Amino acid sequence: MRTCEFPGCQRRYYGSGLCNSHWQQRRKGKPLTEITRRGRPAGPCEFPDCSRPQTHSGLCISHVRQKAKGEQLKPIKETRQVPDGAKSPSSQGYVRIKMRSHPNVSANGWMGEHVYVMSEMLGRPLLPGESVHHRNGVRHDNRPENLELWVTAQPWGQRPEDLVAWAREILARYA
Repeated sequence: MRTCEFPGCQRRYYGSGLCNSHWQQRRKGKPLTEITRRGRPAGPCEFPDCSRPQTHSGLCISHVRQKAKGEQLKPIKETRQVPDGAKSPSSQGYVRIKMRSHPNVSANGWMGEHVYVMSEMLGRPLLPGESVHHRNGVRHDNRPENLELWVTAQPWGQRPEDLVAWAREILARYA
C-alpha cells in the first residue's frame, strides 16, 4: 500500500503523494502539519491563550463556530465546575446532589439525595440490590423519617440449600 510522503505520516495515499488530510491542507494553501489520529492538526487553537485542540482551519471548534456566525472572535468561557454538595432537581422529580467521591454516585458525579441520606443513616454506601423508597411518595421529600431501605435481591436458584444460603446472607446483612 502506498503511503503519504509527509515525514512520519503513515496514512494511505490520496493524491499528489499525500494522504487526504495533507492534500486538503495543501489545497487550502496551508502549511503541511502533522495530523493527529482523529485527522486534526496537532497543536492548540491559533487564537491567543486558547489551549483547545485546533481543527483544520487552525482554530478550535468553538472559535470556528464564532467565525461562522460572523461574530468577532473572543475568548471561550471555561465550563462551570459544579462544587460538591450542590443540589439540582432531576426530570423525574428527585433531588440530585453532586458528590464526586461517594461510592454510590453515577458516572457524571451526581446521585439522588435520598440515596445519600439513606447511606448516611446506615453509615455505609448502599449495596447492590438495595434501593430507597419514599414512604409518602413525594420524591423530593428526603427527610430521614420519610425514607426506608428496600431490598430487591433474591436468589437465582430454588434449591433448598440455595434458599438457606440466601436467607443466612440476608440475616447477616440486616439482623
